[in-house]
Amino acid sequence: MKKHLSTLLPILVIAVMGAIFHWEYLNTYPSNTHAWAQADRFAITKGFVRNDLNFFEPETYILNPQFPGNWSKPQEKSITSVDFPIHDYIPALIMKISGNEQPWISRLYNLLYSFIGLFALFKMSTLFIRNTAFSFLIVVIAATSPVFVFYQASFIPTIPSLANAILAIYLYFLYLKFGEIKHFGWSILLITLAALSRTTFVIPLIAILCHFILLLFKKRERLLSKTLLFVLSFSSILGYFLYNSYLKEKYGSLFLGNITPPENFSAFIVEISESWKNWGMDYFLPNHYLIFALTLLLGLLFFIKKRNFKLSELAKFTIILWIGNLLYLVAMSYQFMNHDYYFLDSLYLPIILSLILLLRQIPSYHKKSKRMILNGLVAFSSITLFLSAETKQTERHTYKFWDSLPNTYNNYRNGEDILEKLGASEDAKILLIEPIAPNYCLSLFNRKGYCTMAPWKERVEPALEWDVDYVIFQNEYFLTDIYPKYPDIIHRLKKKYDNGSISICKIERNSQTLEEFLGISFIEPEIKQVLNFETDSLLPLWKNINRNNAKSNLGVFSTEVNSSMEYGPAYSDTNFDFSRREVVIMGNGFLYPEQMKGGSLIVSVNKNGRDLYYKEIALSKITTTKKEWQSFYFQFYIQHLDRRSCEIKFFFYNPNGSIYYLDDFNLRIYRDFGYLVKK
Repeated sequence: MKKHLSTLLPILVIAVMGAIFHWEYLNTYPSNTHAWAQADRFAITKGFVRNDLNFFEPETYILNPQFPGNWSKPQEKSITSVDFPIHDYIPALIMKISGNEQPWISRLYNLLYSFIGLFALFKMSTLFIRNTAFSFLIVVIAATSPVFVFYQASFIPTIPSLANAILAIYLYFLYLKFGEIKHFGWSILLITLAALSRTTFVIPLIAILCHFILLLFKKRERLLSKTLLFVLSFSSILGYFLYNSYLKEKYGSLFLGNITPPENFSAFIVEISESWKNWGMDYFLPNHYLIFALTLLLGLLFFIKKRNFKLSELAKFTIILWIGNLLYLVAMSYQFMNHDYYFLDSLYLPIILSLILLLRQIPSYHKKSKRMILNGLVAFSSITLFLSAETKQTERHTYKFWDSLPNTYNNYRNGEDILEKLGASEDAKILLIEPIAPNYCLSLFNRKGYCTMAPWKERVEPALEWDVDYVIFQNEYFLTDIYPKYPDIIHRLKKKYDNGSISICKIERNSQTLEEFLGISFIEPEIKQVLNFETDSLLPLWKNINRNNAKSNLGVFSTEVNSSMEYGPAYSDTNFDFSRREVVIMGNGFLYPEQMKGGSLIVSVNKNGRDLYYKEIALSKITTTKKEWQSFYFQFYIQHLDRRSCEIKFFFYNPNGSIYYLDDFNLRIYRDFGYLVKK
């Protein structure tokens, strides 16, 4: 009974922690950190559903791949090269059979796979550590790493690949202990699968090979069957690599397929420092690092006390694994700065194995009182790690105001229905101008298409010559990101639909004005504020007006924002009603940059001291540093907040002490803007 309990308890803990961590987010679209990469993998799964489960033609929604061509080369097919997509294929198979394509299928698949990996880690720990409590602690440490928790139920194949690698290493050491060839065979099969689906895991495969070669110097081994297994393993990896290269050559790729080493040692130090700054507290928590320090201290003390400096087989294997992954760290240091999950692909596993080695040095206590104290410490540590990890998980799933993804999802989530209402066929191709994450956006329309990924004229203008049925953009980025860089776009597109948040257009040459294109030439705003600064009389809801006759666009006066002013002109309404419909804020004016050091336009909505909306547009996006009067435009889209008596603020923010002048400024607030279908 006691033996069964020691096995069932970790299974129960693993499952309960996983459920608590992920229940709330199990059916959410790819979101938060690296939603782009997650959306790409989810798109591959959906692609298998669309292509009748053709495993050898993985596809997404994108018709112009990122590599090669930098989004500039249109394709007829959306096929992409990708690491062996077995962990995208199996969820697709489930979707196909069930007729359900919801995100929870992919998320649950990864989550359940992680349970297998964590339980294999527990079993492997018990091979080397006599104290079950320490084996339990190893699992809790591994399962509460914030980066592990976040991707535990995501769409990226790192977690199932990591689980396969842990299971493979466990089976390899079972083989070393009991000598059963079946354990060796399953080990090589699983580590091969891990390496196929996530190339980084070829490092543990090489570590197994190197360790096995070391064993040959110690004892005789029957080599034929094992050599054949290694040959089959590396042949499989090479074979798929060649096929994947063929896919990339013919169709392109969405995924980076080459190393990005630092230019020199100094660059390496900078990149590693930035990686730690960005992700150090996401790899592990302060509680983890404290446990690591204590474990290192105690482990080394007991190791020295034993006076047996002979390296165990696990130690030899771990050293080989460290060497391989440190080399990988050097080869991909630049990517570590921006990709937290690269840690899971590499350093995570040798760190966990090193902990097993250190805890192995600490003796087991047979006295009941000492065991109870030790078990109590492990239980306390486990609880604190769990609570800290849960807090961190909530934090990582909480959107920041600067994060554009939630708005993007809300803007595009009804995209498929809108296109159907417009009569778009299922195979209609769309062009997204500067999407936040291409597959993320295209999947919400459930249409294949192209993306410019940048609003520059040299990107957008050629794209308008492609075979495109509809051109789509988010309205709030049009005046700040698209129009200033390519003003003639309004003469190339004709709107067919505009709901205030997105516009759907047809490619059609015309001579319309900007106001006509925006759809405001025939709509009266609910609130209109016009500031030409020619008189002292100020509109009652404005402050921080600093009239000056040193510069003017039209007339004599403008308002100066000088280096001592943290805030420029500011509009505030403390009793604004957001209970009815969405709100669109649009404006334009003229700006003369005298000395620009940054600055921005900000809109915020506050209710009872809590921010309901916050959006910032950098002045550098809508103006240049040339010392001349230049026009600028902006737009903010505030979704339905269902709140009354809110405080809305619009203001110029000048934290770095810029000097500039504003003139002929117009601010308009629309309540019933959009919901137009233009025939």
